[in-house]
Amino acid sequence: MKTLIPAFTATLAITMAASAAPRLVVSTPTLVPESQIDLVLDSPVTAIPDLGKTVDNSWIEIQPALPGKLLWKAQNVARFIPEQTPAIGTTYTFSIPKNRQHLNKTPVPAGKFASLESEAFRIVVANASNRWASDFSPSTGEWLLVFNDDVDPVAAGNYVSFVSKDGRRVAAKLDRTTYGAAGYYGNNYKPWSARFPDTPSAQNAPDAEVPHIVRATPASPLPVGDGWSVSVLKGLPNAAGKARVTDDNLYAIGDVKPFQVTGIAAYQNPDE
Repeated sequence: MKTLIPAFTATLAITMAASAAPRLVVSTPTLVPESQIDLVLDSPVTAIPDLGKTVDNSWIEIQPALPGKLLWKAQNVARFIPEQTPAIGTTYTFSIPKNRQHLNKTPVPAGKFASLESEAFRIVVANASNRWASDFSPSTGEWLLVFNDDVDPVAAGNYVSFVSKDGRRVAAKLDRTTYGAAGYYGNNYKPWSARFPDTPSAQNAPDAEVPHIVRATPASPLPVGDGWSVSVLKGLPNAAGKARVTDDNLYAIGDVKPFQVTGIAAYQNPDE
């Protein structure tokens, strides 16, 4: 038992030392415009009269730079309030400046204490327009690709195509759609910048183009074949060119069947 006591004491000391580090508590798995970000310290650092006040951020150094304020929720907890939308597809690091102290004069550990990735640029929805209409054809039907940030159809052209199970590929024609044509997808899926808190809700005209949706149609009708899909390759850039889709994606269309006569029936004109 004597040999176990020093080991237990050392383990306890390491645990206590680790718990003394500042912590970042985020309301979402990745950093998004709606995220709530709290700095949590182990001991009080601000006086009770300062609670509820919004002050300059002198406690968190963020790289790349993300300006914002601090709102002290408790003597050891501050809410970081960004003043601008974080960049999409970016890794942020959070550090405590040197020479910070708790109210009891003990030092606050300086240096990097957390890193956080913002949401990757990606497709959030891919859907065939009018898929359930009686005249829909999988060989010529259009698809709406809804991204989480603005996208340029021209820049996306080399990354989107139609591919069959056996590897045949048909180029895609890409263009923008309007809010009227996009319907639910244009009005309920917001681009990155529009998700920032307190951003005024835009009243989009039905004929206005949707900046974060691309309409994809086959450049020529898909030939007869099995397992056709819309293919979106990694590397597709957002409109700003600062973030790219990180994974290849396939969205199933289904089989393209040959033209068939499904029935023959006699018909007599009653006027004859």
